[in-house]
Amino acid sequence: GLKKYMKGRDVAGIFLETAHPGKFREVVEETLNEEVNLPIRLQDFMSRKKQSIKISSLFDEFRSLLPTLIS
Repeated sequence: GLKKYMKGRDVAGIFLETAHPGKFREVVEETLNEEVNLPIRLQDFMSRKKQSIKISSLFDEFRSLLPTLIS
């Protein structure tokens, strides 16, 4: 979407992302040589079963899928 938006425009785009260090607990603890305490909400999230759905790269297909994911 960003590439499409930027086409023909004199603009720059960036993506920023952050995650709690506990999401990558093993790597962070090894790097810092320190235990990472997980907040209760993150503990709950990390204990859930991972679910994924393979979709195409077409935006219209993604957009039509979104309402089916809301429960």
